[in-house]
Amino acid sequence: MTMSHIAKIAGVSIATVSRTLNYPEKVRPELRRRILEIARQQNYVYHAAAADLKRQKSNAIGVLFPTTIGPLFAETLMAIQEKIQEHHMALIVGNTMYSKA
Repeated sequence: MTMSHIAKIAGVSIATVSRTLNYPEKVRPELRRRILEIARQQNYVYHAAAADLKRQKSNAIGVLFPTTIGPLFAETLMAIQEKIQEHHMALIVGNTMYSKA
């Protein structure tokens, strides 16, 4: 099941289905409910990684820390996470363990 299938059943554009799934507040409530219900009935599951591949764009930001132990890194990580979530993005965290490689 793809967004284009949902769009065809709902009688709307693929862009409208995408907007409903990604930015539901931008879609009229009655249309949003109809599209989400069709998606549920069709067992549609949004797959963010697949969408990123299709768009050739990612909504993820990667951060490397030398370590994740200690309050400084934990507080910094939480602050970054909060800001990224405000922009509907995902955070990928790496721990280098102070490796120079």
